[in-house]
Amino acid sequence: MMLTTVFGLLLLACSSNAYINPRPQFLEHTRFTRWLVHESNWTVIATTSQLYGGVAFPNLMAVSDGTSWEDCTGHLYFYFAELSTMEADLLKNNNVTMGFYEVGEKDNFCVPGPKYDPEDPNCAKAHFVGSVRTISNVTAGPEAQKYLFWRHPAMSTWPAGHNWFTATLDIQKIDLLDFYGGLVNINVEDYYKSDCK
Repeated sequence: MMLTTVFGLLLLACSSNAYINPRPQFLEHTRFTRWLVHESNWTVIATTSQLYGGVAFPNLMAVSDGTSWEDCTGHLYFYFAELSTMEADLLKNNNVTMGFYEVGEKDNFCVPGPKYDPEDPNCAKAHFVGSVRTISNVTAGPEAQKYLFWRHPAMSTWPAGHNWFTATLDIQKIDLLDFYGGLVNINVEDYYKSDCK
């Protein structure tokens, strides 16, 4: 009984690191970028900090790119509170960089070891430069429910008094690092046309 329980927990741990869709080949740069975004539960948004005199400041944010696992639009949606430092930053300057980082352990590219490391180019990184646009300032509004709550259900329990915004990024530039040789620039129109699966 004990052995069966332990084995079951190990299987659960392994499956939690599995990808939803198969990892594309590194030469499929545009598709790989769409795939990485769809596989990501979170992103880091670098804003220009008003609290610290204009230096870059990283904000870890939950993210979604559609309305379900089957719906991957490529648009980047996130949810943040009025009292967050990010809100003050965006009021002054809404130009940001969003970073997406591969974290799956299935292929070991992102696991520190004798061959690979998270800093290794095989552990993919994508960066999106653009301007943040608020699509709703209604806490738990229909936009948040549609684009975010399906993937991040805990959001529905967050305090309404914090005044939440649902926002997206109007993308201007994209780059990807998923193999040796440096960053690859991704055409924004091609990104939206590509598939995430």
